[in-house]
Amino acid sequence: MFLLLSVVVYLLPCLVTLFYDRYLVFVVPLLAASIASVSLSPSGGGGRAARVVSRLAALVFLAAIGLYSVLGTRDYLAWNRARWQALRELIGSGTAKAEEVDGGYEFNGYVLYDVLYQESPGKSWWWVKGDKYQIAFGDVPGYTTIKEYSYNRWMPPQVGKVVVLQRDVQCPANECVDPPSTGGTSGQSPE
Repeated sequence: MFLLLSVVVYLLPCLVTLFYDRYLVFVVPLLAASIASVSLSPSGGGGRAARVVSRLAALVFLAAIGLYSVLGTRDYLAWNRARWQALRELIGSGTAKAEEVDGGYEFNGYVLYDVLYQESPGKSWWWVKGDKYQIAFGDVPGYTTIKEYSYNRWMPPQVGKVVVLQRDVQCPANECVDPPSTGGTSGQSPE
């Protein structure tokens, strides 16, 4: 019972704030232990069959979470490969300079990190100096798609895309742009 109460107390703040799946890393072992401990409690009763069922339920729960983790990580790596390929080609071809690209938190942090960086209104908060080009999962108002990179998703099974966007000439910087996403790249989430 204590384990289950710990899970509830831990997850309560998640109900009123943004929720990220990584918050469940702490919860999964507690839930599995809680399910398995049902057979150990005096009120659990049921004998050996109940113990086997509760432990099997805990194993199935852990296997499901493990499968979700592996598939989610695989999808994350697949779209990141497509994103980094798009960035390499965009900058390597001479089409854009790194300072002109909002390539997501990881790219801009890796290439343009500056301890003295001042956030610019209308741009993503992660070290974006210029956003003439953006890497996104879909259309962004004020930008035109200049190239698409597809990748295979396993969860759900479908083909996803990462797009290279160029700001429209008639849409000056900081106008026509949606607020940045919090998922690592601008535009729509891969979920």
